Amino acid sequence: MKLRFRDSETQAEVIIGPRRGLFRICLRRPAPGSASGAGELRLLLVADLLRRVAEDIHGMQVQTAVVADDVPEDWDGVLDALWIPAPAGYARSLDDSAGVLGGPADVVLEHTPHDGSPASAPSPPQHRPPALRVGPVFTETSQTGSAAEIVAALTTGGSDPLALRIALLQDRHDQPLSLTPARLDQAADVLDRWRRLVAGWADHRSAPMPARIVEQAYGALDDHFDVGAVIEILHGLTDDPTVQPGAKFETFVHFDRILALELVRYLARPPA
Repeated sequence: MKLRFRDSETQAEVIIGPRRGLFRICLRRPAPGSASGAGELRLLLVADLLRRVAEDIHGMQVQTAVVADDVPEDWDGVLDALWIPAPAGYARSLDDSAGVLGGPADVVLEHTPHDGSPASAPSPPQHRPPALRVGPVFTETSQTGSAAEIVAALTTGGSDPLALRIALLQDRHDQPLSLTPARLDQAADVLDRWRRLVAGWADHRSAPMPARIVEQAYGALDDHFDVGAVIEILHGLTDDPTVQPGAKFETFVHFDRILALELVRYLARPPA
């Protein structure tokens, strides 16, 4: 198995296989005003997904750095709410990030502005790693504001911020995405249903994960991080009568290490 994605600048396919040493990811935070808060959240989530796939499927050691002119005070709260570990450090440029990462980046993630033009860097880097541009997010009035304001509004309104992981990840990462109240409601419904099912399956005897399901899901994640395909695979698994409940439990818990949806939440905190 090898991780594949397309370089946004050259359109060449980038293949990343098992390696010794670090896999270095650099995330370039959008300049103020160049991206919506939802667009910044999507960029953060795609970077976290890439890290999780590299670590949990391919067993790589991953280090992440963020290039930013400034980091808002509420940045850590956003990361915590979305289950994104803090980066190794921050830098002012892509070249400077090598000092944080212990070497040049292997891939740089950046935001695509709403007009589709490439994100501009302050100056051309000496080392140009493969670029992975994340498509813009178009929002309605209820989803406007900074990244922190969107997360705070969801939390204050009683919604689970982790629904954003499904809502912002299930479409191909380089395409535009519309974040609507209906899309968030649907994501929240999926979270609730899967958590209820996982809690019920936990009462059954453990069984091995079905190899065909694991192979299909790994293949989807390796092919341009196709989370939408993984979600469909897991939806199909929920109603598959040929798979034991204990095997369904093990499969959902296993892929939750990548999806990061806290699918075991109802084991400790049953819903009302």
